[in-house]
Amino acid sequence: MINLNNLRDNIRVLAEMANGPFLEEEWNIDYGSDLNNLLDGDLDGLKKAAGLLNASLGGKDLIVAQCALLRVQLYAMQISNSFLNIGDDIEKIFLTKEIKLPDIPEGYQIPDSYNYKEAV
Repeated sequence: MINLNNLRDNIRVLAEMANGPFLEEEWNIDYGSDLNNLLDGDLDGLKKAAGLLNASLGGKDLIVAQCALLRVQLYAMQISNSFLNIGDDIEKIFLTKEIKLPDIPEGYQIPDSYNYKEAV
């Protein structure tokens, strides 16, 4: 799985390398938390809630099913928000005038030395 803490730290390093201001409270990602542990906890909670939903439907227990569904929604939203915050901080890098990044030339290709292949 991707190391979200490393990704978060690289976003910060990039902003600082491009001479941008970086005050943690002005960014969306929680720079003080262990993002990997938070995601693991949310994924575990989602898995358990989905299991509860499955069991409740098997038992035709609509009250438990509703409770499980609310928990599924909660964990799904927390997971979604984690990735939304990452996307928002990346967008902020491109939109903040103080962050000076070079223009990407038209037709630019990532050099082969990076061994980067697009996901299909």
